[in-house]
Amino acid sequence: MKRAFMAILIVICMSYLVTPIKAEAYGELVDCVIVKSAGLSPFPYFGSLAYELKVQNGCNADIGTIKLEFDSGSFDVFSFASQSIYNLSSYGKTVQFQLENIKPGYYSPSLKITSREDYSNKRVRLPAYTINAPNQPSLGKDGGSATLENRRACTSAPGFVTTCMEFPNWFFDMCSSLKSGTLQEFVGSRWKKLWQVTGDKDTKACTDDMPYAVDLSGTTTLKLGKSSKMRIVFKGTSVQSGFTRTFTIAVKEK
Repeated sequence: MKRAFMAILIVICMSYLVTPIKAEAYGELVDCVIVKSAGLSPFPYFGSLAYELKVQNGCNADIGTIKLEFDSGSFDVFSFASQSIYNLSSYGKTVQFQLENIKPGYYSPSLKITSREDYSNKRVRLPAYTINAPNQPSLGKDGGSATLENRRACTSAPGFVTTCMEFPNWFFDMCSSLKSGTLQEFVGSRWKKLWQVTGDKDTKACTDDMPYAVDLSGTTTLKLGKSSKMRIVFKGTSVQSGFTRTFTIAVKEK
C-alpha cells in the first residue's frame, strides 16, 4: 500500500512538472514577441523589393495568434500591410512585406504587433533602409570596363538587429533613458570624440522607461572586410547615472 501511494505521488509530481506555463504568467502576450532580425530582403518578392523580418516567441508558452502590421515609412507604398501568425514558436518565422512602387530615398519603418488573444499591442521601430537610384556604371578616363559598388556598411551590437546600408553610409538607432551623450570611435589605442548625440522623445517608438529615440548616421572610409569600434557615452544627471552603449561598424560584401 505504501509503495502504491509513493507511485501515485510520483506520477502526480511529474504531471505537475510538465504542465505548460500559462502565457498569462508573462503579462501582456505581445511582450513575448521578439523581432530577431530585419532589413531589406536580398530576394525579390513577387518581382518587387521587399522588407524582411524574423519574429520569435521569447516566452515558454503558447501565445496564440499575432498580427503584424508593417509601415514602410514611404507614402508611395501601401502602408500597414499585415500578416497573421498562428502559434509562433521560439525558432521563429520569417515574413516579407512588398515595397512595390517605392521611390529612391531614406526610410524609417515600424511594425505594430497585436495579440489576438488579449488584444495587447506594441509598436517597434525597425532598422532604417535606403533605396538608391539605379546604379550608373563608372567608366575610367580611357573608357575602360564599368564597375559597380559591391559593398555595404553594417552596424551591430549585442541584443540589436544588424542594420546594413549602401556603402559608405551607415545607420544605428536605439532607445535611451538619457537624452544626450557623445559618439566616440576607437582609433589606435584610445577613444576619439566625434560629435554630440541628442535623442528625441518618442514614446510611441520607445518605452516609458527609455523614452528617447537616438538615431545616428554617417559615412565610413573602411576597406572591405574591416571594422571599427564605436560607442555612445550618455551623460548622467542628478537622478540617473550615465551609461555607455557600444556598437560596431563593419564593411561587408553584398
